[in-house]
Amino acid sequence: MSGPRAISGFGILLCLWGSVPGISWAQTAPVIQSISPDAVPEGSPSTTINLKGSGFNSSSVARLTSGFQSLPTTFIDSETLQTVIPASSLSSPGSVFLDVYNADTRISSQRQLGFIVYSTSPPVVTSIDVFGAGRGSTFTMQINGSYLALAIFSFGGSGIAAVSATANDTGVQVQIAVAGDAPPGPQTMTITTRVGSTSTCGQKPCSLSVVSDTGSWSATGPFHDMRAKVAAVRLLDGRVLVAGGGNKD
Repeated sequence: MSGPRAISGFGILLCLWGSVPGISWAQTAPVIQSISPDAVPEGSPSTTINLKGSGFNSSSVARLTSGFQSLPTTFIDSETLQTVIPASSLSSPGSVFLDVYNADTRISSQRQLGFIVYSTSPPVVTSIDVFGAGRGSTFTMQINGSYLALAIFSFGGSGIAAVSATANDTGVQVQIAVAGDAPPGPQTMTITTRVGSTSTCGQKPCSLSVVSDTGSWSATGPFHDMRAKVAAVRLLDGRVLVAGGGNKD
């Protein structure tokens, strides 16, 4: 008789344990979704920022991921923290990455967000790798230079748009879309940061040409004699240069 009672009591114990309120078997990690403000110029003093996300609580601590340095943190609510980035981390251009650590669960955010420290010098472009594209095309352009963090792009005509860009201080990869009805011909490209702008790429104007799909030809200069075996070379902007060759004699 004593055996069945012991088994029955054990079953009741398991049932009660499984129904105890307030026990969570899975802990939720904090998540950072945005930082505001998201950038300051180099040499700025200590700067207060707001972190927006989820899973924050009164034990949450914002940290610099370099060395996991804890920052003074104020808990606003489960979606907002306020912290201060020290001036020592803002002395030169670059990115300062942050995460959030919940001390009560010892869980940190998996996603790190970067706070940008940008140069006080205007942008300088030394090279681009695409000079022309056809109507209806989408492509990625690589831009090299200096002081390019937070760069945005504009064009001097219609039908060309920068869709997205990934930039740091020395380079940018920008995705560009050319509309199907974009007017053919070159358009000036302007690169703008929070400090200034430029339309010069190296020693030449920054330009992107929309290549017409009509297959039309235009003269660049006359041949003085009839020529055979000329060379046809496709230029970087999509045009074709016909030159060289010789006469039949």
